[in-house]
Amino acid sequence: MLKRDENEALSMNYAEYTCAVKCEGKLLLKRIILILFFLALFVAGTAAVCGWIIYAPTLELIVIGVCGVGYFFASSRLKIEYEYIIASAQVEFDVIYGARTRKELFTISLDDVERIAPYNSDTAKYIENKNVSKSYDFCSSKKSKRRYFMLVRKDRSNFVIYFDAVARTLDVLKFFRASIVEIDKEIYDL
Repeated sequence: MLKRDENEALSMNYAEYTCAVKCEGKLLLKRIILILFFLALFVAGTAAVCGWIIYAPTLELIVIGVCGVGYFFASSRLKIEYEYIIASAQVEFDVIYGARTRKELFTISLDDVERIAPYNSDTAKYIENKNVSKSYDFCSSKKSKRRYFMLVRKDRSNFVIYFDAVARTLDVLKFFRASIVEIDKEIYDL
């Protein structure tokens, strides 16, 4: 059995957070295209079956069923969540499609991280000056109030990861590498 202080230390070195991606931008466009595609398929199938070409009411029900099932499975891929897990001085980023299919994107060692800070106009200039080769966005929205960035230097190149930060995850990141983590009190208290 763990003593009280060991139990606190154990809880201080693990955190996970999941955020659902808001339907905006490219995701909204994909959803609209998907709806229009299945609507066109439904209208074309119904028109073909309901008398313009042949008259078969049972085929019309099959067309409606196929469109409904197809839309259900296709739209579930557009429900995206990002999850990050912090444990053993590593951060693992996963993407979850339709609340059931999980894919590990990558794992970052906190030893490779140069800076973790809230994203604002000052830090945007800082990122520009670091010759970032790639960026990854794991936020719920580009306008998220909890938007933080993680500048990573790996294999002689810099890349940046944007993520939504909550107090618990900031505490754990500070536990492992206090010198690189900047905390914005406004975001911390959200």
